[in-house]
Amino acid sequence: MDIQTCLLFFGSHGYSVTDLIYMWTYGHQSIKIAQDMTLSQFDVIEFPHGNTSIYHDNIGT
Repeated sequence: MDIQTCLLFFGSHGYSVTDLIYMWTYGHQSIKIAQDMTLSQFDVIEFPHGNTSIYHDNIGT
C-alpha cells in the first residue's frame, strides 16, 4: 500500500508574531472529517495538528 502525507500550514510573511495570532474557532475540535465523505482511492488515517510560532528576523534584507 502506498502512503502519502499532505501538509497544510497557515502563516503570514507580512505580520510579526506580536501582530497576528491564528486561533481555531473550536480549538482541536475544529479539524474534522465529514462522516459522509468518501474518497474513491484514499483512506484518511489521521490528521495530527499542533501550534507553532516561528520568528524570522530581517527577512529579505
